[in-house]
Amino acid sequence: MTALLALRGRALAGGLSLALVAALVLAGDPGRLAEALRGRGLGVVTLVAALYLANSAAKALRWRILLGAAGVRAPFGAAYRAHLVGMSVNNLLPAGVAGEPVRLARLQGRVTRPGLAATGADRALDLVVIAAVAAGAVPLLAGIDPDLVGPLMALAAATGLVLLGLAALAWRRLGLGALARRPGPAIAAALLTVPIQANDAVRLMLVASLYGIDAGFWRALGIVAVATAAGMLTIVGAGAGLAATAAALLVAGGAPAADAAAVGLVFVATSTWISFPLGAAAVWAGRRDPRPTEARWT
Repeated sequence: MTALLALRGRALAGGLSLALVAALVLAGDPGRLAEALRGRGLGVVTLVAALYLANSAAKALRWRILLGAAGVRAPFGAAYRAHLVGMSVNNLLPAGVAGEPVRLARLQGRVTRPGLAATGADRALDLVVIAAVAAGAVPLLAGIDPDLVGPLMALAAATGLVLLGLAALAWRRLGLGALARRPGPAIAAALLTVPIQANDAVRLMLVASLYGIDAGFWRALGIVAVATAAGMLTIVGAGAGLAATAAALLVAGGAPAADAAAVGLVFVATSTWISFPLGAAAVWAGRRDPRPTEARWT
């Protein structure tokens, strides 16, 4: 019975995701969407996709740094392939967390406490930044008093730091003191989070420019943060929530609805949807080695 309900839930989420994407395609006008693949647009789309691939590698590197701090040794190639598989699962399913045990299983053959601690720290870094930026961006994007932006971001960042501190205590109690005690890898991972999050904003700016929309870096950063948070809180997957929210926020800022819908779809097509063939390729690459998972890199 539980399995049947889960299957029905996934079918509902999948149907809603497809319906939302279809609605955006109709709102965006197929002709306007095709403009991104003509002339200068093709070069911009290629650059945006390349930036996404670079961001994926940076995220895998950050995860590997945290894995090393937790005592899990793995070459970058193995961590990168496992990250790609987990990322594709996260992007496909709602909430964006189902891929975490998947990438650990791909890397280690099982979910271990050190690996879980490193993966939790990896996700926590992104969530703290997204929460802080989204909290500051909501009043800005909604046209509320800009003076509230700074205090809200500071409050969200402080809350995030408290949560990270509690996580460190939890890691120590779980016997993962190595991760809690070593500031070097934690600082390196935190610093790497800055360009990782900025990459998303730059890509949205470039896509928006194809349709004559001047998003601006800080506004684009806020839109991505709010859209990412909304995508995690909804039951739709495959980037549908991200695309719809980004489009809605652009419309709220004065952009034409057709152009905003096109931006949301192209942004997702050059990021979320790329992760699916990347994850499949990573699975295929892992199958080429018949040895047990751990024997490949220990």
